[in-house]
Amino acid sequence: MNPDYWSYCEQMLPMVSRTFALNIRALRGDLHRAVLLAYLWCRILDTVEDAPKFPADQKVLLLEEFADQFGSEQCDETWLEHWIQQLSQLDGDPAELNLIQNAGKVAHCFNQLKAKDRLTIIPSVLCMAKGMAEFQKREGLGQTLFLTDEADLDQYCYYVAGTVGEMLTGLFLPRLSGQAERETLQQHAVSFGLALQITNITKDVMVDVGRGWSYVPLSILDRAGLSPEAFMKNECPEKNVTVVRLMAEKANGHLQDAFRYTMAIPRRNRRIRLFCLWPLWMAAQTMGMLCQPNFQHEIGVSPKITRREVRSILRFTSAWFWSNGTLRRDFQRRMSLG
Repeated sequence: MNPDYWSYCEQMLPMVSRTFALNIRALRGDLHRAVLLAYLWCRILDTVEDAPKFPADQKVLLLEEFADQFGSEQCDETWLEHWIQQLSQLDGDPAELNLIQNAGKVAHCFNQLKAKDRLTIIPSVLCMAKGMAEFQKREGLGQTLFLTDEADLDQYCYYVAGTVGEMLTGLFLPRLSGQAERETLQQHAVSFGLALQITNITKDVMVDVGRGWSYVPLSILDRAGLSPEAFMKNECPEKNVTVVRLMAEKANGHLQDAFRYTMAIPRRNRRIRLFCLWPLWMAAQTMGMLCQPNFQHEIGVSPKITRREVRSILRFTSAWFWSNGTLRRDFQRRMSLG
């Protein structure tokens, strides 16, 4: 593996996601490299999907091409160079655009992974690309066209996050020691990804409205007594609290499943446990904060837990990762009290 290319990948990770850079850092060796590179592929696809000004029909073509041409056993680096050239007009975050333009370095490092890890990662990445392309075919999705109901939300979140839960589980299972609850891990793999994704969507409900965007399903708006037009124009701000509460209820089920997933990881696999505990605890802390009666939901404001709270989570989970009972009580406390 080219050390300069690998160094680039390591340096880019915190620039495109501070949260996942934190928990990926908990891993070691081949697993660390596999998860880091897999996450960079996901960020590359996210950047294409999220580009606000890039034409939707072009996104569809490029995402479908990625799914068709990436490769079944490793990334075709020659094809990738051509794919990158087609994204020269892509708009978005500068760090993410830099990552796309240097995707060849990611591909080089990825192709040096052990074959079994590549074969675990590739199907999930390709499924993500195909799913993103399908949702991009819905013209105006998130702006003039909304997700229909909670099942539609789950399907969208499966493509962008549930696939990641499946991929991580595939990477973890061969490395788990002792009596790992394999059926529990496989059963809740998708929910682990959905829990974090729906928490982020819930957290950013008012931010997205401020930029003329929303992933809140029509069924939830209807239960809150809002039309899509009234919601996007913020005509009834008092009902925004109801929207966030209903989204939080939706997230809660997946968060509980994600907790069961994490507790199924043997205690002796400390680093894999911490990898799951850290983002899950941050999601629980965020959800508890959002559901406080006096919390102010403001247009354009993304609620965030403080750095002090993050440090507290890291200290607590690192000290108590082995105690399922202590973790269970603390998780429920954060979910309810923030």
